[in-house]
Amino acid sequence: MVAVSERGYFHWIDWLVFALMLLVSAAAGLWHFRRAQKSNTQDYLLGGRSLGLFPVSASLVASFISGVTILGTPAEIYNFGTQYWITIISIFFSGIAVAYVYLPVFTTLQLNSVYEYLEIRFDRNVRILISSIFVFDVVSLV
Repeated sequence: MVAVSERGYFHWIDWLVFALMLLVSAAAGLWHFRRAQKSNTQDYLLGGRSLGLFPVSASLVASFISGVTILGTPAEIYNFGTQYWITIISIFFSGIAVAYVYLPVFTTLQLNSVYEYLEIRFDRNVRILISSIFVFDVVSLV
């Protein structure tokens, strides 16, 4: 094991791991940039609507569960007990409802977002109103 000084400076191994992570991330970005020049927006955003169940599920989970959730949930349960599981149960049932009620409609209409559906179902003003409410909700959390 490598001894680290008291002040917490990076050791050369830390710098190596840091540099490798940056290089791999940059290489992945450049590779996708070159590939994206050959595709259209539909391919970029939705995978050409040809992705299987696992990639779509993994994408939804990754977009739904943030880093704050992963880091904060254990602290929340430690501080306030297991009452947090009530929210987990509701998230589970809402996921089932989304899979059987909303996703078939989105697939049939070939929509990209809920806001698109709101504009089709109601009008542009409703879409702007709901988008503004969402932005206000997210900004008020900060």
